[in-house]
Amino acid sequence: MTKKRRTRRKRRRPRPETARPRVRTLDAAVALAGAHAFWALIQWKELLAARSGAPAFCVLGGGDACEVVVNSPFAAAIERWTVLPVAGWGVVWSLAAIALPLWTRIQRGRGRPSAAYWSATLATAAAGAAAVVVLAAASLASGALCTNCAITYLLAVAYGAVCLRDLEPPVVKQVARGLPIAAAATLAAFLLLLYPGIQTSRAIRGQSPASIRPLELPPQSTLGDRDLRSLLQQLPAAELQALSDALAAYARGAAVPPRPPRSLIGPAFAPVRITEFSDILCSHCADLHETLATIRRTLPPESFALEARQFPLDAACNPHVTAMMGKPVRCTAAKALICAEEEPYFFDFASALFERQRTLTEKNVYALAEPYIAREKLAACMAAPATQAKLSDDIAWAMQTGLQGTPHVLVNGRTGSAFAPFLRAIVLAGGDADQPSFSQLPAAQPPPSRRN
Repeated sequence: MTKKRRTRRKRRRPRPETARPRVRTLDAAVALAGAHAFWALIQWKELLAARSGAPAFCVLGGGDACEVVVNSPFAAAIERWTVLPVAGWGVVWSLAAIALPLWTRIQRGRGRPSAAYWSATLATAAAGAAAVVVLAAASLASGALCTNCAITYLLAVAYGAVCLRDLEPPVVKQVARGLPIAAAATLAAFLLLLYPGIQTSRAIRGQSPASIRPLELPPQSTLGDRDLRSLLQQLPAAELQALSDALAAYARGAAVPPRPPRSLIGPAFAPVRITEFSDILCSHCADLHETLATIRRTLPPESFALEARQFPLDAACNPHVTAMMGKPVRCTAAKALICAEEEPYFFDFASALFERQRTLTEKNVYALAEPYIAREKLAACMAAPATQAKLSDDIAWAMQTGLQGTPHVLVNGRTGSAFAPFLRAIVLAGGDADQPSFSQLPAAQPPPSRRN
């Protein structure tokens, strides 16, 4: 009996490979993964632009929704744990999703076994579908509809649907067999993108890995010097590098005398005047407003003056914006703030608007203003030609100073940065970028090159 069993085992032949997947299935999978990679790269680029202050781009409008999703706590956690942003992981998946069906096709053309690579393709498709479910749930949890993300999801789902057409039983076993190869392809793509992931701009520029020892600062002479020394000695290495870069950019900027202010929060004789151009639905503008509120609470009131100007990101009232952003509240809020700019309640009113920016409507603007000014009076002021003239003046001045996005900050008429340590440091230094304490900062990194 033993001899017969051995004979039977010897006669067993390897199972011939199935005719599936079809060539057109492999070609369609490669094309869809390529489209997914292209779109993920665009989203990665837009993420960098948004973090530099530029308005977020979203297909079919709604840039605010896209910005809310890409800067959500879930997205931040993914980037913090893995270095790559969510868009970067989209590129990683795309590279694996391109390579595996392409290699399957190549191997088949050479007459070599390709079943393992097709199983890996199926495993990658399954991983993409699972990621779509998780990311879509996170997007819904953020309370915003990101159309850019929806396009990504559709491409990943289409990839899975194309592969599904050529599935053969046993499905689970076939997918599981391809997991090791799929994991290896994903790891290779991750390692390929690790360096650009590290270089991706985060909340601040210049995430330098260099360790900077406690600074040996020159002797202090004034209260401002003492506070500046304390600030510099508390900042971590990455923020010291970012502060050095921001100061260098500020020093390179053209010195243009500031315009006479329409209104100021703080004394006109203050050595530092901070001019902010903002949009009420810009999340970075809300962060800047909070930073300025903290500086107002913690620094001497005579150390700086704040001048608020408006730059609504809506073509309905701003000729330099190319798209209607779908929310007329941008223009309404800008005019309401102009009407309130000379009133003592201005900063509190602006704070209330920024705190509710995710759900802000034109009706809310009037409701939030009611504790300070009657609705009829505010509406009359907003409709006045003088208010429109002030808004046009704000927009024209912003463009003359080289605005690239909101928020746009001027310090004594020169383009500055919305980076909180920069604002605090430049106020403590009395507007002097050459203050001796700054000499101990790390060397500034060269500015990124701009392509035409």
